[in-house]
Amino acid sequence: MNELDDRGLRKKLWHRGGNRMIIDTGHKTFDRQCDCISTGNVWGDVQHSSFIRAFDETECNGFSNSPGHLQDFDLKYFIESVPNIPVRVLKEIKEATKTISGILYQFRHFTGPSWNRCKIVHGYVLTDEKYKVIKKWQTNGGHKSWRVLEAVLPYMSISK
Repeated sequence: MNELDDRGLRKKLWHRGGNRMIIDTGHKTFDRQCDCISTGNVWGDVQHSSFIRAFDETECNGFSNSPGHLQDFDLKYFIESVPNIPVRVLKEIKEATKTISGILYQFRHFTGPSWNRCKIVHGYVLTDEKYKVIKKWQTNGGHKSWRVLEAVLPYMSISK
């Protein structure tokens, strides 16, 4: 299960039906809900990730914006979602992306019935555009959340 793809990321294995990725994080609910861990902009069952432009990037679609405007737009989901990103994590992300863009990943699972689901966020990972980890944050206490973050890293980041 440690075979790498052409980008240096761990290859995914799929359940027989093909719609769920095989993963063993030690967190049964997360593993059962895992549809796919991938790079770039993803909106999945256990992952939400988005490209985050650098603070000083101001041009988009032929329009000029004030510094930070495009970055704030990119971070909007993470700021407005429930539970929202912790202030300390957001501050460190903004500091790390002052001059470089990156990809911000949120890893989570859901509990409760479909009509009243509760999102449990295990943590966040920030990579550069080449999938190298800049920083990671565990936001839900406990060793299971740390194991989730450690288990997903080879699928969306390059360790070297």
